[in-house]
This record gives sequence, structure tokens and C-alpha cells, in this order.
Amino acid sequence: MEFTSLVIIYKEFSLDGERYNDKLAVGKDKIKEGYQNFIEILKDFTNGHIIINPIYIEEEILNDPEWPVKCLNTEKNANDQKDFMYFKPESIHSKFQNGNWDNIVIVYPWARNSLDNDFHAISGGGFYSDCTISQIPEFFLSLNKDTPGEVFLHEWLHGPLSFFEKEGLLEKDEINIDKAEEKYGYKQNPDWIPFLKDVIQNKLTNQKKGVSEEMWQTFIPIQLRNEISVRNMKFVTPTIALPFKK
Repeated sequence: MEFTSLVIIYKEFSLDGERYNDKLAVGKDKIKEGYQNFIEILKDFTNGHIIINPIYIEEEILNDPEWPVKCLNTEKNANDQKDFMYFKPESIHSKFQNGNWDNIVIVYPWARNSLDNDFHAISGGGFYSDCTISQIPEFFLSLNKDTPGEVFLHEWLHGPLSFFEKEGLLEKDEINIDKAEEKYGYKQNPDWIPFLKDVIQNKLTNQKKGVSEEMWQTFIPIQLRNEISVRNMKFVTPTIALPFKK
């Protein structure tokens, strides 16, 4: 199945007037390369049955009056007590969802200089109003040069998991991909790709209930979802088979 994706690349980010200002350090080609790597990994892990079709757009500047910044004051970093910050998904959704996208991704500058004096940026992902929304500070793209799509895959996967929770197929945080080591015993070697693969293919260790093939069958493109009114059903198994396990 084909899922539409809008990838917005911001060249500049300004917060609090112009007190904090960063320009994109990596080129758009590197960002596209990372996203293409994500597309290929996801296609492989799902045996070719989830295919992301991206459209890329460039924007000049992202500033906080345009999208209100949300600081997680209750989740300060234990070491330095700085706020974690991210953008409200409803703001992203309202600005870009006129095309009924299945997936919206924003990549914005965060070079760990002036901004990092007072805040920690976090990448984030979730499922908001029938759309997977991810936000990626650019420095996350440089954390793993061999698999630059890892951060895109991780944040995208938050979307389906949130969807399964909303549909009552998983309890809240029943599968927590932010705790690969603490909860499931996985090690970063050299990345978290094997862990994410096991989540997708229902092979998690130390996990009684995983993401089954039947559950994946309910996660379908927004256009098809609207056609079969998945939101009005307790459980839906479309006739489309998704043999994830090779």
C-alpha cells in the first residue's frame, strides 16, 4: 500500500524573536538521502507492503509565532534541568493537512549552539487526526551515518503505535520504543535498527503482546481508511494481506 508523505525542510529557525537563530547546516540532499534510506528500510521490513511516496518542499524560515513552541517543563533533563522543546502537532497539522497526507515530517535547523544553551531539542512522532507527524532537529540526522534513516523510522513508528492505542488494540505505552534497552534489553550495536525491525515484525523480546499482522492490517492510508470508515469500527481486517515475515 502506498502512503503519501510531505517532507518540509526549513532553512532557518528563529525562536523568541531573534534571540535564538540557527541556519540549516546539512544540505537538503543529505536530508533526502536519509529519508530515502528510511523508505527503503521500511519497505524491506514490511516485505514491500508499506511504501512511502514523498513530496519535498523547502521553506525559508520557521519561527515561533508561526508555530507555538511547547516546552515539556515537567520532563526537564535530569543533568542540567533544561527544558525539552517541540512543536505542537496540532499546529503542524493545521498548516499542512490540506492535502490529506498520511505522513508529515518537518526537519529544522538545530546546530547545538545558541539554542542549546537553554533548551534540548527532541525529535518527536505521533498520530494526530489520521496523520503521522514527525519533527526532526537536523543534528539527529548525523548521529548514525551508516543508517541515516533511523531517526525517521523511529519517529514514524510512534505514529502506528499511537494509532493502535487509539483503536484499543494496544494499551497506552504497552510498546515503548523509547526504552529499547531498559524495557526490552536491546543494545545499540551500532544502531537501534534491529530493535525497530523486531517491533515491526512482532519479534520483540520480553514482550507478551506485540504488533501482530492483524493489527498492521488496520493501519492503512487515509483515503482507504475513510472509505471503509475504520474509525467507526472496533476492529477492522481489510482483505489486503500484509505478510511482514519473510
